[in-house]
Amino acid sequence: MKEKRKISPNCVFLMAVLAGVLSTLIFLNDIVLSESFSSVPPPIYGIDIVEYNSSIVQVAGTTQMYKVKVKNTGIMDLENIRLGSDRLDKEWFYSNDTKDLKFGECDTLTYFLEVPKDVEDLYAFSLVVYGTHGINSISNTKLVALNIIKTQSRSTTDVAEKMDIHVNESGWTGEPQKNLGATFQKMNETEILIAVTVTLFIVLLILFALRKIIV
Repeated sequence: MKEKRKISPNCVFLMAVLAGVLSTLIFLNDIVLSESFSSVPPPIYGIDIVEYNSSIVQVAGTTQMYKVKVKNTGIMDLENIRLGSDRLDKEWFYSNDTKDLKFGECDTLTYFLEVPKDVEDLYAFSLVVYGTHGINSISNTKLVALNIIKTQSRSTTDVAEKMDIHVNESGWTGEPQKNLGATFQKMNETEILIAVTVTLFIVLLILFALRKIIV
C-alpha cells in the first residue's frame, strides 16, 4: 500500500495566508467599484449656495448685512459671481460683492436688506447666485423667509436667534458642517483598516488551530 502524503505545516500556513490576502483584496475591490459607480461626475457649469440664512427676522426701518457662502460645483472656472433676489422689492435688496471661483472653490458674498419703516409682514423671496464663463451664464436659487417686525424686543431677539438657521450643502439645518466628502472618505478608510485587521486576526487564528491539529 502506498503511504498517504501528509500536508506539511508550511504548506498549510502558505495556503491560509494566500486565502486571507485574497479575501482582503476582494473586499477592497468591491469598495472601489461601489465608489466609482455611485459617484456622479460634476456638471460642466455649476454654482450653489452652500451656507446662508434661510429665515430672517428684521426690524422695519433698518438695514442689515447677511453673509452667503457660495461654491463652484462645476468643472469650469466661473467669473463675476454675484448675488441677487427674486420676488422681493428691488429697493430692499442690494449687493456689490463679486468673486471669481475655480472648480471646487468656495467664498463668501454679502448682501444688504433695507426694510422700509411702514412695513410689518412675512415675506418669502428667492436668493439668487449668478456666475459666468465667457458667454455662458449660470444661476441657482435658495428660498429665504423674511419676517419684518415693528420693534426689537427680547422675545423677538430670541425668535430671531432660533430662526437664524444655517443651511449647508448637505441639506441639514443647524451649525455649518464640515466637508462631508472628506468625512465620508475618512469613514471608508476606517472601514478598510477594520476589515484588514479582522481578516489578519482570523488568518492567525486559523493558522494556530491548524498547526495544533497537524502536530
